[in-house]
Amino acid sequence: KGRWVGVALLSAHKGNCYPIDQSAELIKQLAARYDKVFVFGNGTYQKQFCEGMESLFPAVVSVAERASLDEQMDLISVLDAVVTVDHPVLSLASLVGTPAVSVWGATHPFIESCGYGQDPRYTVQLDLPCRPCSEGGRRPCLFGHYECMTRIGPEMVLAKLLKLFGR
Repeated sequence: KGRWVGVALLSAHKGNCYPIDQSAELIKQLAARYDKVFVFGNGTYQKQFCEGMESLFPAVVSVAERASLDEQMDLISVLDAVVTVDHPVLSLASLVGTPAVSVWGATHPFIESCGYGQDPRYTVQLDLPCRPCSEGGRRPCLFGHYECMTRIGPEMVLAKLLKLFGR
């Protein structure tokens, strides 16, 4: 019952990773607004972050390293939407027809693909002269500031989600 949103904002590569403090703020806002917020992640630091969000906000459920790929696909298929960076969750959402708001930093949706069947109107990115600068977000920022991600405020991401939901 209610509105369920999936979130995958962290990445193994800094160029694809939404900043931790901004991720936490966005998840806080989502948890206050929606019935369930499922956070996805892989690896130790992502798992710790997801479990930390789960302990702070009753609406948040960490999926990090708790669900198989099949179970993640099943869950994503019943979500109302996902909010994700260039991450496998975007691909899984595309496979099962779940709409996505995707956040792009060093990479670009027209190079990496915003996901099969995903509406490019729900991408969040900044038009910076240095973007895109990296395939897969692997290359360090040429200027060391990662403004392509740090300048995307949580309110910008939430605004796209609200637009997707028709509000």
